[in-house]
Amino acid sequence: MVSLLTAQTGFLSSLYRQGFSPQCTDRGAESKNARVCGDHFVKGRPSNLYDESDIDWAPTRNLGHGKVKQPTAANVGRDERTHSRDEKRKRSECAEALVEFHKLMRFDTSEIHSPDIPEDGETNAALDVCPSVACQTDLTGDDIVSMEEELKKLNCELYELRSKALDSSISALSL
Repeated sequence: MVSLLTAQTGFLSSLYRQGFSPQCTDRGAESKNARVCGDHFVKGRPSNLYDESDIDWAPTRNLGHGKVKQPTAANVGRDERTHSRDEKRKRSECAEALVEFHKLMRFDTSEIHSPDIPEDGETNAALDVCPSVACQTDLTGDDIVSMEEELKKLNCELYELRSKALDSSISALSL
């Protein structure tokens, strides 16, 4: 019994010296149940437990023999289709999130307020109080009104173009 414990202790000690301890997770063994280092896997770490079609489902490198079964074309194709479906699902989720964000950030043209500008026959009382004050602009009130109208028109056009660009990007992502 004592010799058995000594042999087990010696074996574990040699594993610890080489860096292959069961608790060691820095060489690719991400699971606490993994007992094989990352040197034996193609990607450097084991795959998910139930992903049997992955090349790294079982260790295949540096095993001391050459009897490793290579993945079949069907398994490789299945793996590629799975990854493409995952990518398509991620793109779809991103597009849906973008649509939701666009709905939240919808630009409402009714929120644009123009300042109250007196009509052509009305005068402003503040201007009558101090007639000697000069203005340093070459713009007239009509110029400012026309610029505000142009700004409203351009904002509406920008909103429509953004909507069209978003719709076209969503339709391009769904292809």
